[in-house]
Amino acid sequence: MCRSLILSGSPDSFARYPKWAQTFENELSFEFKTRMSNALLLYTDDSAVQHNFFTISLLDGHLQVEFRLGEKQLELPERRPVIHITFLNAPRVDDGQWHRFSFFQAWENVRVQLDEEKAFRVLGQRTFALGNIRTNSDVFVGGIPKEIEKLSSPLRRHSKHFAGALRNLVYGLFPQGVSNAQLMDSIGTRKTDEDYCQPMTSSSASRAKLAHTAGGAGDGTGYCHNEGRCYSANNGARCDCSDSEYEGRRCEIKKPSSEVSFFGNEWLGYDLRRTTTTQQQQQQFMPGGDRSAPPLNGDTDSGEMLMDDEPQAVWSLRQVFNITFRTNSSNSLLLLAGDGRSHVELFLEKGVILARSQLAGSEKRMLRVQDRALRRVHLDDNLWHSVTLVRELSTTALKNAVFSMRLVVDDFFNQEVRQFAALSRLGNAFLFLGGAPSELANKLVPDNLFPFRGCIKKAFFQSGPVKLNLIALADQGFGQSHVQTFGDLSYSCSPNAQVPEVFAFNSGQNFTKLPAWNSPSRGTLAFQFRTLLPEGLLLYHGQTNCPNFTICDYLAFELIDGHLMV
Repeated sequence: MCRSLILSGSPDSFARYPKWAQTFENELSFEFKTRMSNALLLYTDDSAVQHNFFTISLLDGHLQVEFRLGEKQLELPERRPVIHITFLNAPRVDDGQWHRFSFFQAWENVRVQLDEEKAFRVLGQRTFALGNIRTNSDVFVGGIPKEIEKLSSPLRRHSKHFAGALRNLVYGLFPQGVSNAQLMDSIGTRKTDEDYCQPMTSSSASRAKLAHTAGGAGDGTGYCHNEGRCYSANNGARCDCSDSEYEGRRCEIKKPSSEVSFFGNEWLGYDLRRTTTTQQQQQQFMPGGDRSAPPLNGDTDSGEMLMDDEPQAVWSLRQVFNITFRTNSSNSLLLLAGDGRSHVELFLEKGVILARSQLAGSEKRMLRVQDRALRRVHLDDNLWHSVTLVRELSTTALKNAVFSMRLVVDDFFNQEVRQFAALSRLGNAFLFLGGAPSELANKLVPDNLFPFRGCIKKAFFQSGPVKLNLIALADQGFGQSHVQTFGDLSYSCSPNAQVPEVFAFNSGQNFTKLPAWNSPSRGTLAFQFRTLLPEGLLLYHGQTNCPNFTICDYLAFELIDGHLMV
């Protein structure tokens, strides 16, 4: 028996193992224990070559296996679905006890076992390879390193990191064959599994109550404040403040504002569907156009979800959207999210917040918030409001699941609607705040809704173990995050926010002088431009009276033959 690998669950923790050398018969097994309900347990893929992947995660205390195999050149798209196997009827695995998992695949036959529970699948395809071992990724346990750029399922990068122990990891290696995998690299490993985040004693509860009165509500252990998450490291308890508005050792320091201003011509978000082109992504949501609904595929008889055109999506039984905003606009789109099978809109209509959802093969369902006197609650008063939208599927003994949608405003007003749904999971492949690309909005957004005007200071999305801080990810810049922006977003907010100034140069003889950029060692410069000319000087910064340009520093941006030169 091998020594256990113990991971702390810190925001950067992971363990790296050698590549999985797959053949036509493959197996993988290990034992694990944890008290986490949602986390990424294991991940490997083909580095986004054919968007194949294999992942094991914890979903609300249950083990979930998802994978996609095969070669796209030799298969029809519908024959390479993402396979989901969730042990919903098995005992929960977040009990701190050891559990054994095994996976075996021989050609089209798949067997997955968790303790004494077994699940079988037959793949309706002719090829079964994960990818080429030369280009496949390593096997990651507990989390994915930040430096890994190409992922077949990029949202998995933002999964909660696994806190717990794992031992006896066995799978096919090259050239050894099926054997124990040796650890290559790790961050956040521990020497013991001692829990430093035990619930508070009665003596410390009174101190925590005082902290709560002072605004220090935490995770229930009394150590981390302001919604911080406590985790155990080698040197004691630590706090993960990434999901809160605070920072510091115990999440006690208020973070700088992360507010974003929208002026009616912007959006931020992502679309991971491979059918969407880059050019379509950059088109802005404009009223009007073709409003025909897109085709929504149904479930197969086996209950599997055929997301063949959206392998990069994430699926779960519960989705949570949380947005804090203020506006004086009465009719505007706040959020649009979904996949090819279902979508949801969150918007203001005559100042009233509404949520509208459409599932595959069903009519749209509307949900609005009212007070106890059944009066509409208006949110276009330019005050801060917090809105939480929860979409959830509950499995039943019947063929269809029960879908519920709940809308909570300012933690006070609460409305819910339910319906039967022919879905086994809720997927997410796109999400946009404040507006949407026209290719998407023209199909899903009504004519009377306009892009959002106002400020947003909190925007979170959670689907199972995946949780996104959309504003923080958008602020990382182009190329560093799949959350992209469009338009003149301003990362600040004021009651009278103005549209950023736009300079127009029509004759080629004009210029604008800006204040000097005085930075002693480092700095950031950003701008947006559009032109039809192939050549021209965009920006120059340097000394105007430099006698010898070989010893004088300068920075210039210039268009040459239609290409940007720096």
